[in-house]
This record gives sequence, structure tokens and C-alpha cells, in this order.
Amino acid sequence: MKIQRIAILMVLLVLACSTYATDELTVGNITMAQGETATLSVELTNETTMIAFEFWMKLPEGFSIVKDEEGDYAVTKSSTRLGKHNLEVALDADGRYHFLCYANPQRNIKNNEGELLSIELQCNDNVEDGSYQAVIQNAIFSDADRVRHNLSDCTFQITVGSVMLGDVNKDKKVNVADVTALVNIILGKDNGETPMYDHEAANVNKDNTINFNDIAALMTIILEQ
Repeated sequence: MKIQRIAILMVLLVLACSTYATDELTVGNITMAQGETATLSVELTNETTMIAFEFWMKLPEGFSIVKDEEGDYAVTKSSTRLGKHNLEVALDADGRYHFLCYANPQRNIKNNEGELLSIELQCNDNVEDGSYQAVIQNAIFSDADRVRHNLSDCTFQITVGSVMLGDVNKDKKVNVADVTALVNIILGKDNGETPMYDHEAANVNKDNTINFNDIAALMTIILEQ
């Protein structure tokens, strides 16, 4: 009887450890202006060794994935994690983008965290200022034993404004380079008749004053991407 109890406890312990395994997709929020593009990063943190995946992305009306000159969707797979994998992206009849990634012969998705895909999104000219919700859903990952793992849906926000807040250096991106540009404005290094930087975008916290509080607000945007 004692041996049976120990065996049951061992089984329960294994099940408990499996329950707390972390396999999760994450997507950062992005900020963009009407008629402009922005890069969306899709990351995977996984304790399970995965070999392939598919998921669907639903974007709000007025947003789409950019197409390149050859008509392919502007989606780049991580050379570090998916170097030997094939990636296919298609627009389904229901308006969702279908992503499918696999390798033949079978290969593991490398590492246990980091970016899987970067996706170039386009905002139409007629989209109103505001915050819009998008979602990655029905994500299915296959492990090395070809067991299917259903990951939770992942929602993210797209904030749209006539000015891309934080894009201080006017390169259509919000990143650490804009912190340097913002510091230059605060130090008075961009006060000419034709400013090098976008002073409206530099007023990140919208208090009509450009100061060190905007640096904190800009860092928040960058960290949430």
C-alpha cells in the first residue's frame, strides 16, 4: 500500500510540473501614423522543444500586412531561431492571416526565448486616431514527438495618431535612436528654422512641454514593443 501511495504521488508531481511548463507567444504593442508602416515582433518563450507551428492573426479594419515588390507578405523569420524552417503566409477568406512554419526534414526551433517573426504592418490613410486591438489566435505548436500544443491567444494594441509619438528622428520607427534625438532637443541642439527632429512627436506625454518626462514616456513605448 505504501509503495502504491508513493507511485501515485510521483505521478501527481509529474503532472504538476507539466502544468507549470511555460510555452507562450507574446507580441508588443506598436504605435504608427496614418499611411505609415510599423514593425511588429512576435516572440516565443518555450520550455517544450518545438519543431513547427501555425497561427492566425486578426487585424482591425484599415490595417494589413505589407507586400513586397514580388507580392509576398513582408514577414521575416528569425535567422537565429528559424534559420532552416519554411514560412508561408496567406490571407484566408475570413480576413485572417494564416501563418505556417515548418522544416523538412524535421528541425527544432532553436533556443527557448526570443523573436520568431517580424511583421511589417500598414495603416490606411483613413484610419482615425485611437487605439485598436488585434489578436494572434488558434496558435498550435508541435513538439519533437509531434504532440500538438495549443497556446493561449495573444492580444496586442495598435495606437494610431496623425503624428507617430516617439518617432523623434522621423525614420518611421520608435527605438533607442529616438531617445538620443529627444535628448538633443531638450539640450537645445535642434532649434533651427528647419528642425532635424519632429518636435510634436517628441512631446510623448502630450503635456505641450518637451522635457525629461518625455524620455520616461518614450522608454515605456520602446519597452512595450
